[in-house]
Parts: sequence; structure tokens; C-alpha cells
Amino acid sequence: MRRAGVVLADTDETIIAPLEIKFLEGMGEDIDLRVITDTGYFRDCFSRPQDADILVIGEELYYPELQKQNFRNIFVLTEKMTGDLSERGVTCIFKYASIREIYSRVIAEGGFEKRDKARTTQIVLVCSASGGVGKTTLALGM
Repeated sequence: MRRAGVVLADTDETIIAPLEIKFLEGMGEDIDLRVITDTGYFRDCFSRPQDADILVIGEELYYPELQKQNFRNIFVLTEKMTGDLSERGVTCIFKYASIREIYSRVIAEGGFEKRDKARTTQIVLVCSASGGVGKTTLALGM
């Protein structure tokens, strides 16, 4: 399976750091994650063609020419509750929403399903030395 390419770019590290952790926890080995917090490096990096599935970018770094890059989805983190970039094919997300909400929206609208860590089988034993204490009822309830 191909790894998802995700670029997180914003100068506000208090937003980007928790979002980075959430992506790594949620997608783990299935993600190729790049994080950019420096404006100069961002301008230099994006002066050349880039390729990724998802770009999550702060409003102050966004410029319309980014749509010419090879990004499948662009999400702009805005400080306003309603975004005004939707007509350009860009999804706006409120920057100060919870990290879980931002992550869920990017994953859902970006075309990726949530990937939970593999769950192992769990065995639960219900026992008691005396009868009539509700073992069967409890076992059926679980």
C-alpha cells in the first residue's frame, strides 16, 4: 500500500506540533509527513514543483499559485470561522478548532479512512464460585 504524502505548513508551532503528533498517532507507518514552520524555507521549497496528497497550510503562507502544485487536497487553516477560499477548490478549516476535529476533517475530506491500530483479540473470563450471581447475564451482556 502506498504511503500518504502530507505536508503541514504553518508558522504557528502551537498548532502544527500537536497536529503532527495526531497524524503520526493516527496513520503511523502509512504516512510520509513533512512539517514546515519557517517562511523562508517554505517559499524556497515551493518555488519548485511539489507532490503530496494533502497540504495543510496556514492562511499567512497560502497563495493561489499553490494550486498549480501537484496536491490532491489543500486545507487552509484560517482564523475566521467561515472561509472565503472555497470557490478556488480549497477547503478552509478554523485554525483554533480542536486538533482532533482538524485531523478528522482532513482525513475524511482528503479521502483517507481512519486507520486504527490493529486490535488484538481479548479474552475475558467471567467466573464465580457460587451460582446465581449473574455470570451468564454478564457474559451475554459483554
